[in-house]
Amino acid sequence: MIDNIEIYIEALRNIPFYWLILIAFAVTLVENIFPPSPSDVILVAVAIIAGITYHSIIPIIIASTVGSTIGFWIMFSLGRKFDSKIVETDRLKFISKASIIKVENLFRKWGFKLVVANRFMSGTRAVVSFFAGMSGLPLTKTIILSAVSSFLWYGILSVTGYYFGGKDWRILVEYLHIYDKIVITLIILIAFIATIFWFVKKRKRKS
Repeated sequence: MIDNIEIYIEALRNIPFYWLILIAFAVTLVENIFPPSPSDVILVAVAIIAGITYHSIIPIIIASTVGSTIGFWIMFSLGRKFDSKIVETDRLKFISKASIIKVENLFRKWGFKLVVANRFMSGTRAVVSFFAGMSGLPLTKTIILSAVSSFLWYGILSVTGYYFGGKDWRILVEYLHIYDKIVITLIILIAFIATIFWFVKKRKRKS
């Protein structure tokens, strides 16, 4: 997806500034509901154009923060609404009730930290918001922390894109490549370690 940034930049180069704001809002909202999405790359392209052509970045940061927070709230609400139905009906045969309860307990313990880290973990954002709703985290505090997380992440992306817009933005693309690789590696590593712990725990119970 990062490799397509040049295509996005060319597509956005001549559009009015208010369209850039609307695009920043839309892509960050949609990413929460229909992942995976190239929202980060598109937002960087938007910020680059905003820097080169319009020399204004604050509206982009605000729009992306609002869009992301609304998207989080939608998935959070769905998680809260369908939690009891999923557990009670046992429709998801491949996920036991015990597993759902374990995930909920995990979110009750680490939920707020996961919400704050949420924006910085590409590919897991919709999952975090949905399970945050399922775990019963308080709405107001969770949404505020989600907004803070969104503001920090999209602020970093937008300011960086804005800065490199007047320079060689291809350097930024290389940094994004490295960041994506690091995040994916960490997620795989954590999942691997968690799986090992699960197997070890299961064997101890049997013995």
